[in-house]
Amino acid sequence: MEMSEVRELMRNYGARKYLDANCLIHENNGEFYVFFYNDKNRGKVLKCIGRFAENPDLLFNWYDVTVISHEIRQEAQKHSQEQKRKFGLERRF
Repeated sequence: MEMSEVRELMRNYGARKYLDANCLIHENNGEFYVFFYNDKNRGKVLKCIGRFAENPDLLFNWYDVTVISHEIRQEAQKHSQEQKRKFGLERRF
């Protein structure tokens, strides 16, 4: 299954339950990892990916943790900036 097919499936079926959540899809050597999270449970996802890296039964490693945690933090920063713009809290210098 191609990554685009997985994304399409998630858009059509899985993501409906999580309309105000973020969806992150990570592929590693043919294994797909799908994470749904929002601002409240972002920390839980970061802990979860650490446990995945420690699990010898998965192909998930610490490099994957680095990549995913970076993406999650970028999304959080983007969301924060959007909220500031929405409520007029951004600096205007």
